[in-house]
Amino acid sequence: MKNLLITLIVICSLNSFASDKKINRHGKYLFVGGQFGISSLQTNFESDLLEESDRFGYRVAFDVVPSYYWEKWLVDLSLGWFHTKFEDKENNNITVKLQTNTFYMELSPRYRINDRWSVGPFFTYILGKRLILGASESVTNADSEETTNKLTGLSLFKDIDGKNGPQRFLVKLERSLDVDNRDLTTLLIGYQWGWGKITKPVKRKNLNIKFSKQFINFKTDSFELDEKSK
Repeated sequence: MKNLLITLIVICSLNSFASDKKINRHGKYLFVGGQFGISSLQTNFESDLLEESDRFGYRVAFDVVPSYYWEKWLVDLSLGWFHTKFEDKENNNITVKLQTNTFYMELSPRYRINDRWSVGPFFTYILGKRLILGASESVTNADSEETTNKLTGLSLFKDIDGKNGPQRFLVKLERSLDVDNRDLTTLLIGYQWGWGKITKPVKRKNLNIKFSKQFINFKTDSFELDEKSK
């Protein structure tokens, strides 16, 4: 799965460089899109009842993103849903599954490096069921699950001038904020399709004015123009 994700990132990155046309976005836009990523859950949790190992999982997310562009900055406010799952086998050969389906809200202010690229932090707050990262006492005791509802990270976006509207390619690196003894790291890639006015730069053309020798005529021995030249 990790190799598949890296391959998708390379393909999408090459596709995002395919167009050399400049775009100039300002104002309000609405995007919808999806994200897919791999997660690494590293732990230094110690217990007499449970021995945890590092876990790997995946994330699938879908969101609706109102966005506002300024000349040098833009801000996204996302509302979405994601599914995430971790699974491994403990020493006693019991399979442990940590699965979460929940809604979230995300705020992402970014600096516009140029007309296409933007980079900045994001903060994710889980609105529904908290993200399950582990069991602190027992796998069978649901009340002891270690959960989080705060995530943060860094995102890189590439704006694309699509034929049917604005589009964006994104890469995110995400970490958990409020969980002790466990570190969650997620690498995500995604694509978004949008609605809104695309403002393209006006190409300035040079205006050349040429005068023929017979275009302007003066009266003989005078600085006064003749009637035709007037």
